[in-house]
Amino acid sequence: MYVLKKWWLADEDTSDERNAPAPMPVFMTLFLRPGLLYFRLDFDMRFQRVYGVEHPVVVALLVKIPILRLYIDNITWEDVGEDAASVRSYFPGGAIIITNSRGYKAADKMFQFNAPCKVRIERFEGSQMGKLVRQNGDTDFELYIDLNTVFVTEVISAVVQSDSPDCFVRYHALSYQFTGSGDKSERVFRDIPAANVTAY
Repeated sequence: MYVLKKWWLADEDTSDERNAPAPMPVFMTLFLRPGLLYFRLDFDMRFQRVYGVEHPVVVALLVKIPILRLYIDNITWEDVGEDAASVRSYFPGGAIIITNSRGYKAADKMFQFNAPCKVRIERFEGSQMGKLVRQNGDTDFELYIDLNTVFVTEVISAVVQSDSPDCFVRYHALSYQFTGSGDKSERVFRDIPAANVTAY
C-alpha cells in the first residue's frame, strides 16, 4: 500500500473569546493499493481529560473507493528482472491499460496476472523476455487480453501463456520473434484454446 498524499486540515480559530475551544485538527490521507483507493480521515478530538491531563482521542474514518480502470502510460522498463508489473490475487477486478511503453530483459515474464481482469496492451515494444503475459499457473479465473500494435523480440517461452479455459485473447498488429530456430507458432498463445483467440 502506498501513501499518495497527506494533508492537515483545521479551521482557523477566529473567535475573540479567551476560552474558546481550539480548532479540531483533521488529518486526511490517501492510500493506493491495486484496485482500491483508500480515503482516510483522522479526527483528533482533544477533549478527554484524565486527572487533569488532556489526552487526544482519535477517531478514524476509512472509505474504500474501487478503481475501475488503471492506466500505465509511457513507461520504460530497462532491466525488468522477474516481472515489470503484477496484478495480485486481492485485485477486485476492473481494467488495466498499458500504453506507449517499452520493456526489456524480463527473465521470466513481462506482465503477471493473478486475479480476474481485463487488460489491454497497446503500442508496446520489448525484447529479451520469457513471456509477455502470464496468467498465474493452475488457475481458472477469467482473463481478457487485448494486444494492439505490439512488437516483441527474443521471446523464449510464449507471447501469452495461460492454463485457464477462460483466458481470451484478441490481437491486432502483433509482431513477435522467438529465440532459437524452428517453428514456434504453437508458443505464441501457449496452452490457450484456439477458439479463445481472435484476430481483429
